[in-house]
Amino acid sequence: MGVLSARLTKQALGSKHYPQYPTAYQIPYRWAKEEKMRKNKTKGFTLIELLIVIAIIAILAAVLIPNVLNARKRANDTAAQAYARQIVTWLAAADTGGTSITGLQSCTASALVSEGAPSQLPKAVKTCNITYNANSGRSTVTVTSVNNKVITAVY
Repeated sequence: MGVLSARLTKQALGSKHYPQYPTAYQIPYRWAKEEKMRKNKTKGFTLIELLIVIAIIAILAAVLIPNVLNARKRANDTAAQAYARQIVTWLAAADTGGTSITGLQSCTASALVSEGAPSQLPKAVKTCNITYNANSGRSTVTVTSVNNKVITAVY
């Protein structure tokens, strides 16, 4: 094929004689048109895909919510237990400081507040009582958490 026939072939490629071969300026337009048609066909998610995602999220929520609630209960019980130990520490400090602890019945008593105890019960504690046993000379601290768990500590 000579130079002249090669020129004729290139000119004939996009002509009316050979419409299946696009000319150079038609190629980007045709590609863009085909790309646009492909995008329209795959636009969005199917209903099945959305339902599967919603089901997975519902299963995860059903598994995690009870664990979070149980963690909150355990945290309240642990806080109440820590408060009972702290009351025993304040009782020991008051006793060592020379304050009589035999008449203390409340965890918010002024003798304990002067040692650093709070004047109000923490949110995790429902009730707190101190009982002094004269025979043994020991005080028993009974703390009830908001979950109705009873914790005792002895000084």
